[in-house]
Amino acid sequence: MNMQRTLVQNESPSRTTHSHSGLLLHALVSGVIAAIASVVCYKAKLPVWTMLLGWVVLHTSEMSWRKVIASWINFVLGTALGMAATLGVEWLIPKIHLLALPLAVFLSTVIIVSVRAARPLNNVLATFLGLIAFLASHVGPTYLSLSSLVVATTVGVLAGWIAHLTQRVRLGSAKE
Repeated sequence: MNMQRTLVQNESPSRTTHSHSGLLLHALVSGVIAAIASVVCYKAKLPVWTMLLGWVVLHTSEMSWRKVIASWINFVLGTALGMAATLGVEWLIPKIHLLALPLAVFLSTVIIVSVRAARPLNNVLATFLGLIAFLASHVGPTYLSLSSLVVATTVGVLAGWIAHLTQRVRLGSAKE
């Protein structure tokens, strides 16, 4: 604890102020970008909460365009898996009753956890987020509902990426 205090005390005031003001500036810019993205989704009748999941998907991997696209694809696959699981449960309930739900959860989990071996599409967290997004949306298993979730998430990923780029430009470097 004393070492931590010493390190903080030894920082020059201008450096500390600059880093805090830089973080604040990035937070404010990110907030503006997220607010604009929320209006875009609202006007397009897309779920705003799913747009925010796009920001989460963006941050589930390294900040390289390839990794972000791979994470987005994992999210889309998870969303499609959520739709397939919903259809499976609806089809199986008359046949195996209460066993339909645990069977769908078991199969979905096995598929998602197996994704770890499928590079570059091995982002288990983004895939689970897609599954959760579909199930939490409480929409019917249709291509329209699937596309609505995917498009809103895409808006969020793009907005988050723009916010990331503004920080890189502000820092004047290719790396954060």
